[in-house]
Amino acid sequence: QGDSVAVQAFSDTGASGSVVAKYTGQKIVAYKIEGLSETEYKVSVWSNKYKLQYFDNVFNKDQATLVDTSDVDIDNEVYFVLTTGAQISGQILKSDGTSIGAGVYVEAQSLGNVNAWSSSTTEDDGTYLIGGLDIRSDYIVSAKKTDLPTS
Repeated sequence: QGDSVAVQAFSDTGASGSVVAKYTGQKIVAYKIEGLSETEYKVSVWSNKYKLQYFDNVFNKDQATLVDTSDVDIDNEVYFVLTTGAQISGQILKSDGTSIGAGVYVEAQSLGNVNAWSSSTTEDDGTYLIGGLDIRSDYIVSAKKTDLPTS
């Protein structure tokens, strides 16, 4: 309970709209994207926990089903069944063995597929969990601390 996902509608012309949907314990979570100006959109859902997915439950953008917004009908049957995918977890420590702390950006990127990646940030104890990954054996994990002191 409490997981959030981003739902995005995007057209071939670059027009888009999005909304964040939050799981409240109900099987179906309602969401509404407003202000769409084009007539056809592909819709995706993603978070740092769940695999990137396109309507109608496919993982490849080219296979996504178009949603026709040109008529007066309400498009209220754009559903997703979310899957968590693979996860990578770990802990980042300073050279003296103490925790790096919270807020360090950590990313896992596949060497063989530029679209296979996800990210997270560290917790107070330096631990992180990156979810929503494709099952692969070629991930490179990198971390970036953005508030380093300047000299």
